Amino acid sequence: MRRWVRRDRTPRDTTAAGALDAALNLLVRTCRLERRALPVCPVATVTDDRVTLHLAAPSGHAPASWEDDDATTWWCARTALPEGASGARALADSLDSTGSLGSAAYPGFVLVGHAPDGAATFVDLGAAPGLVTVEGVAGEAAAVVAGLGGDLALMPWARDVRVWTASDLDGPTGTVPDVLRTPPPSLGGLDGRWGAPPRGRHDVVLLTSPATPRLRSRVRAAARRRGAPTVVAPVAPGDEAARGVWRWRVADGVVTW
Repeated sequence: MRRWVRRDRTPRDTTAAGALDAALNLLVRTCRLERRALPVCPVATVTDDRVTLHLAAPSGHAPASWEDDDATTWWCARTALPEGASGARALADSLDSTGSLGSAAYPGFVLVGHAPDGAATFVDLGAAPGLVTVEGVAGEAAAVVAGLGGDLALMPWARDVRVWTASDLDGPTGTVPDVLRTPPPSLGGLDGRWGAPPRGRHDVVLLTSPATPRLRSRVRAAARRRGAPTVVAPVAPGDEAARGVWRWRVADGVVTW
């Protein structure tokens, strides 16, 4: 799942987020009707005419109202948009989203930037419980991590994600909720780096400095349990030991993974 994303913003990002919110609601409704498990979707892209979900694993044919390009790419679009309407806002309106079903299932989605073709690109931090690392020169990597907090707050589903910022989780408790020290119920049977879609509120911890070896060990131990938080930390270039389950690189405003 190789991606290239420029960390920039456009006036259309708000409507892109609304379109994704509407599409996720549609996905949840159709999967419930078909008695299908929700897929893990680490990446979603939004253009003027479609919302595309890039799945972590093959999940069969797409559900109703969706199309599939292959076993790991589902997309939805409305061919009968309101007359005279166009663009992502029209797509969001045409999906007629009600409630927050999708938000509750995928609270960790955050806009990270735009692909070379202009598609707004979102990543689901909830899809990678454990350590997500951003590799780059100290100032730039730390800025990307810190910026995720503000970006998450702007998402339509912001109420479903709790964001904490910390410089050290190995120190005394009290500054950051005890999200790593109390094991949640065991998930069991989880293989690979991707988790299951969270249910309800999800915790994201943003570190202002690289994770210590002790913290990395604790995060990895907690990551195999349902409800585990996502911890995002900067890491120095070439520090292989500190790399997380989802590894991003940033240079000159471009994020790759």
